[in-house]
Amino acid sequence: MQTAGHLRPLTALRNGFTGATRSLWQFVATILVAAILAAAALLIADMLAERSAWLAALAGLAAALLVTTLALGGVRLSLRLHDGYGAGLAVLVACAGKAPGALAAGAAALAGVAFVVLPAVSLTVTFSLLAVMSPLWTPLAASAGILAALLAAWAGGRYLFLAHVIADQDAGPLDALRRCAALTRGRRAGAAVFVALVSLLNLLGLCAAGAGLLFTLPVSIAALTHAYRRLVPAPDARTGTPAGTLPGELSLEPARAG
Repeated sequence: MQTAGHLRPLTALRNGFTGATRSLWQFVATILVAAILAAAALLIADMLAERSAWLAALAGLAAALLVTTLALGGVRLSLRLHDGYGAGLAVLVACAGKAPGALAAGAAALAGVAFVVLPAVSLTVTFSLLAVMSPLWTPLAASAGILAALLAAWAGGRYLFLAHVIADQDAGPLDALRRCAALTRGRRAGAAVFVALVSLLNLLGLCAAGAGLLFTLPVSIAALTHAYRRLVPAPDARTGTPAGTLPGELSLEPARAG
């Protein structure tokens, strides 16, 4: 099964809105439980920091793994709802074994984005400092800021489906990055627009006293899931054909049940 279809951000967002509103209580419950557990883990790490730097480092790593597990669990929930399966809160920890690899892949992806964006960010900071002394530098500062945002969307688009690939497929960190790049190859413009729209949507949710994220996050995840499933169909229950087959590949291991 080869990946097929185009990235249509607006269509995906419309479907994400429909999917999120249909299962909003499940998404909201998942977000609240994840937020409480993550806050508790971070609080424990902060308390241990006063006793020992080593304990604080270990607690911080444990908190990062927990947050990653919960994030993958939220994606897994969205995938199961999209595929027509039920899912309880236990799905939040269904991807616990994938958390270390996901953390490594996420760090590599972030480093790749930073490598592309940092020069433009440096120019933005430099021109902004000069603009404090002379307004003549303001247009250059604004232009550099816009360039940094565009580069971030373009570079981030390469890893648009990283969490979905890890949650849905049996892939290590390097393999997940490779598959993610394959999914967005030839679709980078659509992926960049997707990143920009989702970022703007969640920024609006954050501006609404943060409570808006309880709606914008589910819409974003459901929209990404819709777009991902257009490129990587769910396994066929009758034939057992696994999801995630890339162009030129005959098969991959089936996604784990969650």
